[in-house]
Amino acid sequence: MEVNIEKTKKESKSGLTSTGLINHIFDKHKIDIHEDNSITLLNMGCYHGYKRYRFVKKANSDGILPITTFGEIESIYNFDMDLKGLFYPIVMLVETALKNRAIDSLVAESSSGIEDILDNQLACYRDYVADNEKYVEKLEWYNDTKQNILDTIDYYSEKNDVIKHYLESKYQIPLWAYFEVITFGQFSRFLGCLTKSSREKLNQDFTIIPKRSNSLELVVNALIELRNATMHNSAIFDANFSSGVSKALKTQIKRDLDLSAFTCVFIEDYFILLIWILHLLKFDSAVLNKYICQFNEIIERFDSALNSRDIFFKIVSTNRKTAIQKLCQFIDKQ
Repeated sequence: MEVNIEKTKKESKSGLTSTGLINHIFDKHKIDIHEDNSITLLNMGCYHGYKRYRFVKKANSDGILPITTFGEIESIYNFDMDLKGLFYPIVMLVETALKNRAIDSLVAESSSGIEDILDNQLACYRDYVADNEKYVEKLEWYNDTKQNILDTIDYYSEKNDVIKHYLESKYQIPLWAYFEVITFGQFSRFLGCLTKSSREKLNQDFTIIPKRSNSLELVVNALIELRNATMHNSAIFDANFSSGVSKALKTQIKRDLDLSAFTCVFIEDYFILLIWILHLLKFDSAVLNKYICQFNEIIERFDSALNSRDIFFKIVSTNRKTAIQKLCQFIDKQ
């Protein structure tokens, strides 16, 4: 059936020049902004320039920050960019190290080929008898995961030299080569499809939460949205990530750091999560303390530039200093 585009096309609003946008922000949103802010606004963009940074995940009932000047928006924008500049390399370190821990555990004294891993270590449905409803659920998950792996390999068959090399050789594509091209979300899918014995071995070889065989998967899931936002220039300053962090993970961090609470409502909680996992990965404490100093400097610079405690404490927790101090103590005593 043909679709009449003319009848289904939605209405479109007229675009605004930078001057028009400045007038719109000043008149409609009552934000003090002037023509000499136009270059800064153009560099930030319409979305980052005023739309996104007027809102926060946890603020007043409607989520609108009490912003009165363009300078306050600029301070939040700069804060967000500084955070992403700090978080980007840390997230990359975590992603690489977690993937390598998975490889190290799964291929030890076993085949490293992706086909053999699919047949053996990812056959999660075999943990259940055929008449169990979980069997059907896990079989579907396995089939979807298998298809995702095959589609990914096919996609990179001409785009990635390593994948192409192994496809043309007599050897299976090794797990490390597959991990090089997948997203963090695909890594989570892979971990979620592991058999019980493979999950338990992985958690024994690299313990994150004792007696919790899916703890590595929980860490990956907690960081997917942060990682994607950092890579793709979405706002991270208010930790507005819908997936959140699992209760088991929050409980473990709260226990390890001796915190009164660990809610993952504020962005510093995600920073603590990153440094905590780097510590478990045995990164040098001097490196971790350097990251902590950089984070504290970013917070202090934001506080000074913003010059509004009413806005500041809707973005940064009043318990931040205590929590970061506890993190330092945890690192230093290990």
